[in-house]
Amino acid sequence: MDLRAFLVALVADWISLSSGIASIILTVLAVIRRWEKIPVPALWGTAAVCFLLAAARIWTTEHRRAEQLSRTIDQLSKPSLEGKIGQLGISPVAFPSEVRVVAVLLIRNTGTDSYIDGWDLRADLPDGRRVHAAKRHAMVGEQQVLPWGDKELVYSPEDSIFTKLPLKRGDQIAGVISFGFSGIPFDTLAQAGTRFVVSVRDVIGTSYSTPAWSSQGVPVEPLYFPGTHPTLRKKGHQH
Repeated sequence: MDLRAFLVALVADWISLSSGIASIILTVLAVIRRWEKIPVPALWGTAAVCFLLAAARIWTTEHRRAEQLSRTIDQLSKPSLEGKIGQLGISPVAFPSEVRVVAVLLIRNTGTDSYIDGWDLRADLPDGRRVHAAKRHAMVGEQQVLPWGDKELVYSPEDSIFTKLPLKRGDQIAGVISFGFSGIPFDTLAQAGTRFVVSVRDVIGTSYSTPAWSSQGVPVEPLYFPGTHPTLRKKGHQH
């Protein structure tokens, strides 16, 4: 707001306050104190109070507008990612010797266009230990298999999370990613109560984490997410 606009707004608000609530208060005081006319000091005092209130109200309004504008600019100029684990499966792998965790991630970008260049999977075990995956598998161009009870969900190479990047503002994607844990027995990771958290880092170094995911048993029907095209088959069956 420029000086002229500020002064115009100040005078308008000052007059509004003086002729509104201030005049009512002075009228009530005049009746209570039985004034024949309102004393000049009371008029000047009321005018001064109204002036200060008007200035404060204008400053507060403009300050709130400036803060809102700053938040809007931040939203438009910085990435802002939200994510969660849609579903997750765990299986032992003979070569390389590891426990592989395959997850379907749901990610939404409410900020400016961005790219994710850092990935991590953490497992919080029921005994209090916290372990991180030793590696992240890109597996671009390969199928990814998510164990599902006595069956398995097979995701095509196009379902890889890496084929859905970069993220434009407003994008909501679902994609598959896998991690490998070394030196941690399968039964330890797969036990009830283990909680998994995926963390990502965007190109400006900001980190984001999903809410913790823990198994509640295998649902009767597998979950499907827009943008992924898994097929369900018997475990170990190859086409």
